Amino acid sequence: MENLKVTIFGDSIFKGIATKNGKIEKLQNNVVSMVIKKLGIDAENISVYGQTLSRLVEREYIDKYLSKLNSDFTNVAIISLGGNDADYDWKAVASAPDVDHLSKTPLNKFEVLLENTVKKLKAKGVDVILTTIPPVDSQRYFDNVICKIADGNAVLKFFNGDVQNIYRHQESYNYAIIKVAQKQNCKLFDIRSTFLQDRAFLSKLCEDGIHPNEQGHAVMAEEILKQLEKIIWKIWLLVQNQPVIYQKRLLINMALKLPLLTILLMAKNTIQKQTTWKKKSFMKKWKMGQMSKHRK
Repeated sequence: MENLKVTIFGDSIFKGIATKNGKIEKLQNNVVSMVIKKLGIDAENISVYGQTLSRLVEREYIDKYLSKLNSDFTNVAIISLGGNDADYDWKAVASAPDVDHLSKTPLNKFEVLLENTVKKLKAKGVDVILTTIPPVDSQRYFDNVICKIADGNAVLKFFNGDVQNIYRHQESYNYAIIKVAQKQNCKLFDIRSTFLQDRAFLSKLCEDGIHPNEQGHAVMAEEILKQLEKIIWKIWLLVQNQPVIYQKRLLINMALKLPLLTILLMAKNTIQKQTTWKKKSFMKKWKMGQMSKHRK
């Protein structure tokens, strides 16, 4: 799509990585590929396996991105991080289970870094979207990851015998993401809740308990598209003076021709210009699109 630049800063999940029989594989049908295909857009995906927010900042990924920013474009940055930040050095934990250990990015630091990153991007006119973290299955992660790299009994001692501490610890990082999104008034794609409400959630996870499998990626893609549609409805209603019934009919008609994100950007630009779309203008644009469609 012209004049739209989407960049994704994520970890292995948004890179499309899954694990099977202890081996890493790249899913062709992953959350990013499915969403951009549905929306009819391109995206620069610079997600990295094992990526943390602290490493993203230390290696100046955001600064490099901003230095190449084209202000003539509508720039959208999606940040999907936190799972690796919440992780520990399990060998270090196992070697001294009776003492406190810090995560790869301590929680307080994670929240500060995320808020500062969002502020930096927004200051340059970038539209920021955050995502929540897909939930970990504590038992699978403990059995199939932690116990293969460290002494499981020692790590369990660190958890006071409660392996569910893994999940609760991750949840605190997820809550920090939500707080930053609310505080900085940026969009949030909640992909965590749909997993938690799914009674067959475990069937959507790989054996490692942390990476969604192909089914899980389909769930994430579907949820993001649903939430994007809700954003479109809310914005569209703000700029319309027409009855709700007409607005809905109009959107459905336009959606037959235009990708969802195009409609979102049209609505956003309308608000920025403080203008009101008129019925005649809408129908003219839509009819032209339909005529062009039939000529092909």
